[in-house]
Amino acid sequence: MQHLADIHTHILPGIDDGAKTLDDALAMLQHAYSQGTRLVFLTPHYRGNFRAVTAQQRLSAAKELRHAAAVLLPELRLELGTEIAYAPGFGEKLQLRELLSYAGGDYILLEFGDLTDKKTVLQGLEETLSCGFVPVVAHAERVDCFRKGLSLLRQAVEMGALIQLNADSVMGQWGGFFLRRWCDRALKEGLVHFIASDAHDLQHRPPELRRCYSHICKQYGEEYANALFWENARLLLPEE
Repeated sequence: MQHLADIHTHILPGIDDGAKTLDDALAMLQHAYSQGTRLVFLTPHYRGNFRAVTAQQRLSAAKELRHAAAVLLPELRLELGTEIAYAPGFGEKLQLRELLSYAGGDYILLEFGDLTDKKTVLQGLEETLSCGFVPVVAHAERVDCFRKGLSLLRQAVEMGALIQLNADSVMGQWGGFFLRRWCDRALKEGLVHFIASDAHDLQHRPPELRRCYSHICKQYGEEYANALFWENARLLLPEE
């Protein structure tokens, strides 16, 4: 069974609106592991009230989860990151390493609000790149200005951004037929680099990727599917 990587999750317990307890987090990891996921990036929100959670608190929570998971799931690799909600001027925090990048490297998961306008999106991408980081745009399909055709998505990729879609959107479980069709168009044009779960819990937003992986294999071929669900994710690791 092909190994999978999940680059966008809210499994780190007690940090945001995802897993509440260590037991919740372990249950989510066990579910992901059962589907073949062997690399999980823990990417709690950095927005609103969650900004009060310091980088050190996030690192401590990740250390505790890694220790517990190592006993149950010794083949599972956990890496830390942050889903950073863009706000003008956030570049200073990036440069000071107050915001956690993927595994301490040069890639960050950058979130734009659903109603963010095109000018602000481009400003956010440019600010990230000018600070020496590569932005991975979180669930791009949820941002209205990206959904108006594919021109902004193309522009973002040409600038050097990477694009992540949520598996439930690709499968039509979130956003319905219109959003699924938009995702299909983006995938066909090769504008997508990652598909992730954006998991928050086991009931409503679980860490499930296998079904979507099979769908991509059938629709676009195994090579593209492996890139989206495994190979590209390994590029986020500084030593790879």
